[in-house]
Amino acid sequence: MKKFNFEERIKFIFESLFIMSNRLQVMTDKYFQIDRVTFKEWLLTMYINQKVEGLYEPDINDLACQMNLNHLEIKDIAEKLVEKNFLQIENAPACFEQRKFSLTEQGYDFWFYRKYKENALAAYVLGILSGREINLLFKMFCKLYKHIHMLFNDREEIFKGLTNLVK
Repeated sequence: MKKFNFEERIKFIFESLFIMSNRLQVMTDKYFQIDRVTFKEWLLTMYINQKVEGLYEPDINDLACQMNLNHLEIKDIAEKLVEKNFLQIENAPACFEQRKFSLTEQGYDFWFYRKYKENALAAYVLGILSGREINLLFKMFCKLYKHIHMLFNDREEIFKGLTNLVK
């Protein structure tokens, strides 16, 4: 195996995050196909389900920001979930952006019982790692997640800084 210098390791890690993300999305789309649900539908309901768990109540702006989609894309995904009777969208107010989303009883039950399948999938994907490696990776991902979250929230300022570095 080739020995990587520090700069090559950073490049490998950074590129691997994107490659793994893409491959996991393809895998999960196939995995959810059995239940006629897409990865994005699953992800949207995960964010909406945080309301049920008392973490916060997302509005369309939160959902669009979290999923890096526009309002119309969120609306399209939400409407598909309504057709499947997994989601309710309140009728008022007239402005779609101000409407609240909630899981239907069927939607809540589906995802509640499905969490065991997700746990099994996660265990299958991460099963090659030891408990020590999982703990270490968890700590590193928490640190990286917080940093990326901060960068995402300050992205306009960060992009200005990055643009100045390139000039």
